[in-house]
Amino acid sequence: MTESNDWGQKFHWLYGLEEYLRYADHPQFDKYMNLVEAILHGNNWAIRDLILEQVAVGKSETTEQFINTIMLYHLHEGLLDDIGHHQLLQYVSSCIDDAFIKNIADWSEVWGEKANLTDHFSRGQMQSKTWLVAELEKIIDNAQLGTVLMYGGWYATVAELLFDRFTISKYYNLDLDREVMQVADDFNRNRIKRNQFQSLICDVNKLVYDDGTTVLPDNTTVKPTVVINTSCEHMTDEWFYNLPDGQFVVLQTNNYFENEQHINCVNNVQEALEKYQFSEVFYSGEIDAMLYHRYMIIGIK
Repeated sequence: MTESNDWGQKFHWLYGLEEYLRYADHPQFDKYMNLVEAILHGNNWAIRDLILEQVAVGKSETTEQFINTIMLYHLHEGLLDDIGHHQLLQYVSSCIDDAFIKNIADWSEVWGEKANLTDHFSRGQMQSKTWLVAELEKIIDNAQLGTVLMYGGWYATVAELLFDRFTISKYYNLDLDREVMQVADDFNRNRIKRNQFQSLICDVNKLVYDDGTTVLPDNTTVKPTVVINTSCEHMTDEWFYNLPDGQFVVLQTNNYFENEQHINCVNNVQEALEKYQFSEVFYSGEIDAMLYHRYMIIGIK
């Protein structure tokens, strides 16, 4: 039998959702942790509770699939090889009443392997996202974020967490990778319908500002209220020093030098403060994301 640690690695995004639900102070957090105990750790009493819950719900087209998923830990030896990330996420979404998790489940069904759940919803990723939102809430008056430019935004899975806590007039997701655009737009499709979100292919190191405004690749002229870059380790520093003085900035970087895609890591938060010269710092700190430490600075350039 495979050890629970192997399941924990395969379905590491379950720990990321745990971080999100804890941050959200979700009323079904204990229920979720019971689910994790059953599926990742094979806790017999937790398995019993989940099966009884399925019995109480009544038979449906998903009953057998969900029962198999609940018993994943005990029956995996060749019997449940067809149960993958989407099937488990579908079950989680059926158990936990949460719009963010439901969106992740729907999105993963459409994009399959491109919606790499462990990349986007690992414990470290979710800790970093919720940490950003929580600290920003302490600083921003009246929860007004205005126009957001997200540099190196990837699939922009943090956007909905920000929309949930702040008033945002427009959120621009800027990334060099053409392949992420459709995936990011689909994750944020509800905001696109309201004309609140847009993804653009953009080399953020080449954005030039004039009197606080810049022209995006679609020729839209914007004056950002806040620039967010949680991917500093992936790029050189021109993006920061091209920003106008007085610009409100949120940045994250890390010390994960072992990742080949990370070309600009730092060793600690003090090094980050020396690299990125802010005129005023509202917050600086770090979190332990297990494989690395992530550093964040919020302030005025």
